[in-house]
Amino acid sequence: MTIVLGILLFGILILVHELGHFLTAKLFGIRVHAFALGMGPAIWKKKWGETEYALRLLPIGGYVKLEGEDEASEDPAAFGNKSPLKRIVVLFAGGFMNILIGFLIFIVLFSSVKQIGVPVVDTVIPDTPAAYAGLCPGDEIIKINGKSIHIQNDMTLAMMKNGADTIDVTVRRGEEKHRMQITPQLDPETGGYVLGFYRQVQQMTPGLAIKTAYHNTFFVVDLVYYSLREMITGHVRIADMSGPVGIVSEMNAVAKSEAPVLNMLNFIALIAVNLGVMNLLPIPALDGGRIFFVLVELIRRKPIKPEHEGLVHFIGFALLILLMLVITFSDIQKMFA
Repeated sequence: MTIVLGILLFGILILVHELGHFLTAKLFGIRVHAFALGMGPAIWKKKWGETEYALRLLPIGGYVKLEGEDEASEDPAAFGNKSPLKRIVVLFAGGFMNILIGFLIFIVLFSSVKQIGVPVVDTVIPDTPAAYAGLCPGDEIIKINGKSIHIQNDMTLAMMKNGADTIDVTVRRGEEKHRMQITPQLDPETGGYVLGFYRQVQQMTPGLAIKTAYHNTFFVVDLVYYSLREMITGHVRIADMSGPVGIVSEMNAVAKSEAPVLNMLNFIALIAVNLGVMNLLPIPALDGGRIFFVLVELIRRKPIKPEHEGLVHFIGFALLILLMLVITFSDIQKMFA
């Protein structure tokens, strides 16, 4: 059942992603030759108008084939003959739709809880860094090291990035703002660094649910970039990453948790936002890589030859497939470890 659920999840996320490309392409009058879910041989296909719709055997992706996307075309309805802004919108729409679906799921998730912790001081623990710095009950944490804090997750990530170093904390106390330097202390139970206070808990309202979902979506975006930086700097290994096999395995663990429905919603939203952000990175073969080439065209004031861009995307695609195979092999090893 978990495998079926995993296939269904990836199918929905791919459908939403490709639908973003498809709808914006149609909006701008771009000719769409194909809309496919999955890769490999077609198990069902039908042509309506100018577009062939297909469901393909391997549930590992999907695509929207546009006229003139990877080759020169004289057709006025070709992707390459549209303005750079319209092309950027079409390319951006796929990742945006994934992030949007994650945001909507977060709204449902937060609307289902009665209370939520917020970055507002409720009680200061005596003889802790917070107490020594003069933190008071009712203080709202609004910035840590210059980074705006909107929800508790923002503060958790900021503390994780900071580690044991002294941090610059800005709080709102009534109508005034106060800035203080606080050196966190190690919590022997969790192994993390803490300031020494308990946060307030607020009753959930529809407005607070939407606000929390909005900021939580951007928190996940920030978390993705932080994880990428950790990988580039060598703090996170490729073996620590997960592909489809690892995600399905994690879904199985989530399904067996104490609150499977809420945890599964959170997991799906995390995957949706992750997929959207990763796809918009300036990596060849991904939408972000294609957007990068359009931006270069704007700077150069002339397009790069389609065959040259196509070669770069082909190499990028091959490297991504290789990375996926390495991650999948690692996932399988972890399953039998």
